[in-house]
Amino acid sequence: EVLGQADPGGLWITDRGADYLGLAVGDDVEMLDGRGDLVTIPVGTVYRDLNETPRSDYWCPVQDYFIPGPPHGDLPPALVLIDSALFRDLFPNLESPPYGGVWEFPVERAGLTKETADAAIHEISGMEADINQSLTSGFPRSVRIRTDLPFIVRRSAALGEVLRSSVTPIAIVAAISALGLLAAAGSYWVDRRRTEVVLLITKGIGPGAVALKAAVEMAGAVAVGTVLGWLLALVTGPAVGPSPLIDSSARWQALLYVVVVGAVGLIAIGMVVGVRSARILDQKIRRWKTTLRIPALLGFATATILAWFGLRSGAIAVAQGDQAGRVSPLALAFPFLLFGAAILLAAEVLARMIGRRPSRQRRSPAVFLASRRIASSPTMALVLIAAAALPVATLVYSADLSRSSSSTIEAKAASFIGSDLAVAMASDRPMPVALAGSATQVTRYERVLVGDQEVDIIGVDPLTFRDGAYWHSSFSESSLEEILSLLESPDADGNLTVVVANGSITGSVVESERWDDVEIPVEVAATIPSFPGMRGSRPLLVANNGALSQWTDLGNNGRLRGFRDWVYVRDTTEPDAVAAFGDEGV
Repeated sequence: EVLGQADPGGLWITDRGADYLGLAVGDDVEMLDGRGDLVTIPVGTVYRDLNETPRSDYWCPVQDYFIPGPPHGDLPPALVLIDSALFRDLFPNLESPPYGGVWEFPVERAGLTKETADAAIHEISGMEADINQSLTSGFPRSVRIRTDLPFIVRRSAALGEVLRSSVTPIAIVAAISALGLLAAAGSYWVDRRRTEVVLLITKGIGPGAVALKAAVEMAGAVAVGTVLGWLLALVTGPAVGPSPLIDSSARWQALLYVVVVGAVGLIAIGMVVGVRSARILDQKIRRWKTTLRIPALLGFATATILAWFGLRSGAIAVAQGDQAGRVSPLALAFPFLLFGAAILLAAEVLARMIGRRPSRQRRSPAVFLASRRIASSPTMALVLIAAAALPVATLVYSADLSRSSSSTIEAKAASFIGSDLAVAMASDRPMPVALAGSATQVTRYERVLVGDQEVDIIGVDPLTFRDGAYWHSSFSESSLEEILSLLESPDADGNLTVVVANGSITGSVVESERWDDVEIPVEVAATIPSFPGMRGSRPLLVANNGALSQWTDLGNNGRLRGFRDWVYVRDTTEPDAVAAFGDEGV
C-alpha cells in the first residue's frame, strides 16, 4: 500500500521506518554499500508496513522480515526495498558472504493431492540436479532448492493413516449393519415365499438350491444398492470432507470394498435362506436361550467398563514433527462395546416382553399383527433393531467426538494465548477506551529462575483480568475470583504474593541474568493446575501487576530488562481490536 511516492526507482521504506528516522518522500539517506562506502540514496516511496496489512501468499517467502518473532513478539527492523539494477550497483560482490540470491517460484496448487505432490517432489529433485550439472566453473556456489512440500506430504500421509485407522471401525460397523439387514431380508424372503419354499422342499429340492435361487433373485437389488452407495460416497465425501479432492486410488479402493461387502451380503442371504429352508417343515418355535443371552450381555458390559477406565488413564499420543497425533484404539472400541451392551440389554427386555402372555385388554389390529410378527421371528426382529441402531449411534458418537476435539483445541489455544487475542505493546500505554469491559492489561517475563528451575512470571490486574482473559472451570477447583482475591492483599513480610500454576516451585526467590543484582522474594499463596498464558511445562507465577511493578520499575520510566506489556482481548474481532488501538495512536 503506497502512502507516498516521488521516484519508483528510489528507496522504498515503510511508514514505521520513515517515522523512526524522521524521513519523508524525496529526502536523502546515507547507507553503507557492499564496498563499505557511504552512498546517498533518495527516498522514492513510503509504503505501509507489511506487519500492519492483511497477510498474503505473495509475501510468504520473506515473512520473517516483517512478522514479530519470539520470544517477546518484537518487530524486525523495517524492510527496505530497492530494484534489482540498483541493488547490483550497490552490492556487486554477491558471490561473497553474506550476500546471495534467491529465485522464488510457486508449485501449482490446483488439484494438488498426495499423488501429484509426490510427482512434484520428484520433479523438483531432478531440477536441482540438472541445474547444478549445468553450472559453469565461474559460478561460485551450488544451487539448492528449498521447499516444505516433502514435509507437508509426510505430514499429510501420517494424518491419512490416523484418519484411516479412525474411519475403519466405523466402516466395519456399517458393513456389519448392512450384512445384518441383508440377512434379515433373506429371512423375510423365506417368510414371503413360504408356500413356494415348502413346495420345493417337498419335491426334493435341496436347501442349497433354494438358497441359490434367493441369492440370484436378490443379486440385482444388491448390485444396484452397491453401485448407488459407491456413487453417493464419491459425491458426499468431497462435499462434506476437509477437501474436495480425492486421490483416484481411493475411488477404486472404495469400489473394491463395496463389491466385497455386496458379495459377502449375497452369501449371507444364501446362508440364511438355506438354514431356514432346511428347517421349514419344523414348526417348533426356537427361541434364543437365556443361557446364551446373559453371558453375552455381561461380557459386553464388562468390556465396556474396562475400556472406559483404560481411556481415563490416558489414550492420546501428541503430534510431533511430521508425525500425527494418535488416539488409542480403546477410544474407538469403547462406543461399539457400549452400543453392543445397550442393544443386548434392549434385546433381553424385548425378548421377555414378547414372551409374556397377551393381556386381556383390547388391542388394535395393527399392534396385534406387529407383535405377532415379532414373536414369530424374534431373532430377525432383534437383528433389524441392532442393524438400525448401531450405525446411528456410531455416527452420533463420532459427531460428538469431533465436536469435543474441536472444543479442546480451541480451549488449548486460548489458554496458551491467554484469551481470544493477545496484543504485544511496544511500551507501557493505557488500554484503549473502546476495549473497556472486554480486555485486560498484563505484564509478562519468560524463563526466569527460581533456584535452578525455569519459570514464567505474569502480572495481572485483579479488577479487569476476568473481563479480558480466557478462563475454564477445569483450570482450578477455586473460582477465578477467589484466585484473584489472593493477590489483592500485600504480604506482611514484603514478599511478592504469587499463585503458582502448571507445576510447583521449591525456591522462594525469582532472579534473572538480565536483571543485574535484582532478586524478587516470593510467597506462594496457592498452587493451581492451570492459568491463562501458561507455556509448555514451565510453571507460571501469577502476581498482582501493581505489586510486581514495585520490583520491576526502576524509576525514570525504566524497568527490568525483558518485561513486556500485553493486552488480552476477549469477544472482539481482530479488526475491531486493531481499530481500537489505532484510535489511541498505538
